Amino acid sequence: MWDRLPIELVRAILLAAARAAVHGRRRWATQLALVSRDVYKLVHPVLYYTMVVTKENGASIRYLLDDESCAHMFAAVRHLVYPLDVTDGPRNDFGRPFTGLVFVDAPMYILFYLARRPDYAPRRLTVLSVDLDRVRRLPPISLANVTHIRGSVTRLLLDLDGKSPQDWADELFGHLPALTCLALDNLDTVLSTPLMNGLNHSDRLKPLIEAILRHSRLQRLTICINPLHRGTVLGVLSLVPDERVYVSSTQSHSLYERLIAEATADKTVWEEGDPVWTSKSPMA
Repeated sequence: MWDRLPIELVRAILLAAARAAVHGRRRWATQLALVSRDVYKLVHPVLYYTMVVTKENGASIRYLLDDESCAHMFAAVRHLVYPLDVTDGPRNDFGRPFTGLVFVDAPMYILFYLARRPDYAPRRLTVLSVDLDRVRRLPPISLANVTHIRGSVTRLLLDLDGKSPQDWADELFGHLPALTCLALDNLDTVLSTPLMNGLNHSDRLKPLIEAILRHSRLQRLTICINPLHRGTVLGVLSLVPDERVYVSSTQSHSLYERLIAEATADKTVWEEGDPVWTSKSPMA
């Protein structure tokens, strides 16, 4: 039957099968790759497109970094998910074999290791373990092509740095010359913390949203929240009429868990959110 089908259709079927197997964590994905050399070459980019480093596989990945026969595997990775502190101290040369990264979700120390590659030029970043503005410490060349960035603003919203929301936003956009999409995550921690001096959370969140939206090249601002705080956030956003604002709800309190779940399901926060304003009418 296969020899009667157009080769383009056969390739499409095999690629779809490989993607379904990978996202469903089916072992036959690797068996499919062993059908023939041509099939292996076809599905190879699918098999290794996303690498999620976990507590369970971290030691094995460190071991494979030293195996030259596995270099092709790391070179094929386009999306690296590295949750915080899942291995015992990655080596300084951790980023060496990752030659084609496009999307990176990792803590700052991993971003520093990756930035040592002269050809490292990711387009999407999720910054873990520190607030987003800390990316200013990374080499400017490693941020030049970043169009999407996601992370927390805990210290700013709790007023721990003495920085104004406008200064924060201006600095972030200044360090990311290609930035068009921004996602604020880990707001649950902030919204669950009482503020000093009689302030409420809208007193801190609303000025930040307004400061971010003043940057005209921003195309999308996504606020990631737990449904428990949805009402609070929507109350603030109802005061900021802008169709670029989206809300993405999640049941998980851990950003690390969300990243792993999104990578496994082949979903991203950039496609999942709901618009708060449509034709200048707020979300109900």
